[in-house]
Amino acid sequence: MSTLAEGIDGNRRRSRLLRRLRTVRNPVLCEHERLRDAMDCAYTPYSQKTFRICKQIGSLKVTLMTEEEFERELFRTLENNDTLAIVVKSAIFIETEIIELINGAMHNPSALNGLDLTYHQRCGLAIAVGLNQRFSKPLKAIGTIRNKFAHRVDAQFGKDQADNLYDAFDPVDKSIINKVGSHLAKHRNKPFSKLDPMERFVICVIALRAAIVYAQGVQSGKHVQPSEQSPPV
Repeated sequence: MSTLAEGIDGNRRRSRLLRRLRTVRNPVLCEHERLRDAMDCAYTPYSQKTFRICKQIGSLKVTLMTEEEFERELFRTLENNDTLAIVVKSAIFIETEIIELINGAMHNPSALNGLDLTYHQRCGLAIAVGLNQRFSKPLKAIGTIRNKFAHRVDAQFGKDQADNLYDAFDPVDKSIINKVGSHLAKHRNKPFSKLDPMERFVICVIALRAAIVYAQGVQSGKHVQPSEQSPPV
């Protein structure tokens, strides 16, 4: 099979997986409806809250999006057949959610605008304002993968990159990702570990974002802090 044909086939498989991730009822985390809410039942009803996209996304520069538009753009990106776009933009989407979390904890968030914080500094600040420490490693991992692709023309995405992101998660989060991923992979009779590397990367990105969104909900009072029996945020 040619490289082009393999890419098209991979894009179709990922599109099907994402459709399932958005619509299939969740047999693992039964408190909420959809598999995309993978981490800590991170379900936030759509609202008219706007997000300021902090860096350039494709032809867009600084723009405002509703939450629904933001999520639609996220899934459109993850369905893309451009590996560079998926990796780099995934980090941008994660960083945008981190900024929302930080701003929600600040009395005057605009005071941060002139500090020119890096991605890794924002991740550290998110932990400082309440995001669980266990998400520090996957946040760092996705930043490292993004930097590799942003600065090297010969960068290739494969099993090692997908494994590096997955391995950065805490065991409790790996368990959730495995259960959700395995449920999605049943139609191919494969365990999560045998999915295409980009499919595994996409599931990890969605899970990481869901955790941050849940933390935003706890911060705003939409969600309660999980009990000790549930994975904490």
